[in-house]
Amino acid sequence: MTGNAPPAVDLVEGETLAAVAALWRKTGRELRARFGGSSMEPALPPGTEVVLRCGETGAPGEVVAFLAGGRLVLHRVVARAADGSWTLTRGDARVLPDVPIRDPDAIVGRVTGCLRAGTVEDVPPPRDTVLRHWVVGTLGAVMDASPPVGAAALRTLHTLSRLFRLIPAVIGRRKEP
Repeated sequence: MTGNAPPAVDLVEGETLAAVAALWRKTGRELRARFGGSSMEPALPPGTEVVLRCGETGAPGEVVAFLAGGRLVLHRVVARAADGSWTLTRGDARVLPDVPIRDPDAIVGRVTGCLRAGTVEDVPPPRDTVLRHWVVGTLGAVMDASPPVGAAALRTLHTLSRLFRLIPAVIGRRKEP
């Protein structure tokens, strides 16, 4: 290493991340971390440093960190079962909620603030729209009635969403006779 460059950090993923996250939850640790990705824009642009209080599940409207596909994700809680059996989250830049979190241990902690200009500030609220409100209300009602049906509906909607994003690329590559 030369100069004042920060040390290289290896990414922690998969089973190792799950083990570390379990330890963080158990100890109620508070930490600062930076996350990539644009799904929480504009509230949390990529690289924003956040304060994460491990072991807290967060309430609707709050941002949580949770394990999904071997990675740690930051998204906002948009709905939760009264008995805590499922939690719906969504990135602020998205319309569809994520597939429901059915394992409470997947939630690592709650984001209590973000660092801006050297001070910790509250996480800005999401930009809400009628469509986002309707989607969450409808899917929340389906989840309340039948969590397996709600989860299946969300998985189907995510698959269709990926297909619709893929179609223009496929059509654009097709050569006309």
